Amino acid sequence: MMEVLEGYVNQLEDKVAERTVELAAANRSLEGLLHQILPPSVADRLSRGETIDPEAFDSVTIFFSDIVGFTAISAASTPIQIVNMLNDLYTTFDAIIDNHDVYKVETIGDAYMVISGLPRRNGNLHALHIATMAIDFVAAAAQFKISHRPNERLQLRAGIHSGSVVAGVVGHKMPRYCLFGDTVNTASRMESTSVAMRIQISQSTYEILSELGGFSTESRGEIEVKVSATPLNGSPSRDSLLWFDKCTYSAMLRVWEVVHCLFPCLKCCLLIQMQVSISCFLIKISFFFRPFEYEVGWS
Repeated sequence: MMEVLEGYVNQLEDKVAERTVELAAANRSLEGLLHQILPPSVADRLSRGETIDPEAFDSVTIFFSDIVGFTAISAASTPIQIVNMLNDLYTTFDAIIDNHDVYKVETIGDAYMVISGLPRRNGNLHALHIATMAIDFVAAAAQFKISHRPNERLQLRAGIHSGSVVAGVVGHKMPRYCLFGDTVNTASRMESTSVAMRIQISQSTYEILSELGGFSTESRGEIEVKVSATPLNGSPSRDSLLWFDKCTYSAMLRVWEVVHCLFPCLKCCLLIQMQVSISCFLIKISFFFRPFEYEVGWS
């Protein structure tokens, strides 16, 4: 009888040990999957049940890229072919970012977004990591072959901008590590106004790279870029691409208050159109009865 019981005990211990190994493997797999969705440090804190509060980062660098002529390629391809092409391209890019201190934020269609400088701050090296990664991306795109269109070369358009952002985890089901701030929009504009197989950088990124050294840049001149009039902290700041003059802003508010008092029952249409360049910007305020213009520049 004792021998039978000892046999059962031994079998139970073996099964417990086997299940423990399987559970540990499952936990590692789940942890690895979570690290693919969120930054590892953020994922570890969530696993421990900690609350992730939104955090402001004073200096980061954001990269955007997309495929030139993607709409035309999509129109001449099947959905399966497009998915396979993007998967091949993104797999190539994913392998590249493993060699740099960067975090892949997301992909939307043919757009690929990467950031450096958060959640682990790295001084001003974020511009260095993003710039070298972007160079590797363009080099990889030049060698990339579209499987269903072997005679056509893929062309990448890229843009980079450095500035401040706020980051935090949004949602409980399929949580996302999201970025907020004008820096994100400006980085996207750097990409959308870039040209094929070139990397366009903003003035702020250029200044950091010039300080670090080792990069060759070429001035493109002034281009018009649409950005928000309200910086991240809600107050005028020259640190952002658009510097909103306080006097101009006060004049705008006074004009709006006068119109609102004179015509309280009418619906006034306020349209603000901003044209931003490196040296100056023009703000046009158009009401239904008369346009007002304010121009502010700096040297």
